[in-house]
Amino acid sequence: MIRLHPIITALCALCLAGPGLLPVTRAAVHPPPATAAAEWIRAGITGGVPSDRPVIATVRTGDDLQSVIDHAPDAGGIILLQEGDHVLTQTLRLRSGIVLRGKDRVSSRLVILQRAPKPARAYAEVPDDWTVGVLFQKIAHAGLEHLTVIYDPSLPVPVAPALGPATYVDDAGGRDNLHVISVAFAGAQDCWLTQCFITNAGSHPLMISDSRHLTVRNLGINGTHNRGPGSGQVGLFRSEHVLFDQVTLRDINNCVIHTDLIAQPCRYNVITDSRFEVDLRLHGAGTRDNLIERTAIAVPPWLERTPLSPGNAKAHEPPPGAGNLLFLCTVTRDFASGQRAFSMADNPNLIYQVLQRHAREREPSVEIFAPAQALGSLRLGP
Repeated sequence: MIRLHPIITALCALCLAGPGLLPVTRAAVHPPPATAAAEWIRAGITGGVPSDRPVIATVRTGDDLQSVIDHAPDAGGIILLQEGDHVLTQTLRLRSGIVLRGKDRVSSRLVILQRAPKPARAYAEVPDDWTVGVLFQKIAHAGLEHLTVIYDPSLPVPVAPALGPATYVDDAGGRDNLHVISVAFAGAQDCWLTQCFITNAGSHPLMISDSRHLTVRNLGINGTHNRGPGSGQVGLFRSEHVLFDQVTLRDINNCVIHTDLIAQPCRYNVITDSRFEVDLRLHGAGTRDNLIERTAIAVPPWLERTPLSPGNAKAHEPPPGAGNLLFLCTVTRDFASGQRAFSMADNPNLIYQVLQRHAREREPSVEIFAPAQALGSLRLGP
């Protein structure tokens, strides 16, 4: 376990400046985040993702997968999905102890064919408001492994965001009934999503709320049909000890870590060794003590918003709480019309903190927190 006490006593006086770089301010001296460092080690499923679960059933395409789950023994186990498309026309509800495992994450697919309009409460912090493809609700020790979750592959492929701001809309092509969450964890504990793809979601590819000790590892999220305001998100709300490891996000709207409620914090979550080709937003006073390390965040060149947002004043998004740290990260964007690029949080000798105030236009949204002192990881130590 790393102890951060020594690095707090002498905050670095360095300030990034130079071609292509914007200056980064220094944070005030903070109490040693030893508690957070101890909690980051605990992020992810308690004891790690199990590898010794027994196989209890094999499912062919066309079989009633929900019935197999419902009639599985109480002790749980692995349900193997054979190669092919396993079609979902209604929400697939996992049970505690049940693991769905495909042959591999390309040939075994869960195909979501549900349709739904956008709910009145558009933000998907409460999955009950939304139609969901695969749902982990108030369960434990369940997982998805080695498969693809895809939304209706008969639809035209969503337009890539690289084509410009006109792609950040809902109901493209007049299709107003694709507002479906692909995978949602709501009140889940010690569950996992590993070695999977979530492709061309209807709206939100992945939503996590009110959950504890989840592992999301080796996950590729690519594409969403709805990408307007409040759509096309990967969301983490009011959750603790969630580990995102080797996760790639592209061709969606954004990723949000959020809670307004100090009594229901979103904390001790870790994002590591990942690549986000969308902006990351940390909002709300209860969003604190989260760690992002060895991760690249790079938004499309035309996108006139910061790649890392501590809340948007114009959108009435409150800034996050304290202790949201970045280490060994690269956060970059290119301004449109040939204006200069900037990079922030990329000095390997420094630890950065997400601002606890709204960032000014075209200024970094991080500040120098402390020197790194040759640390290998804030989560795992040197």
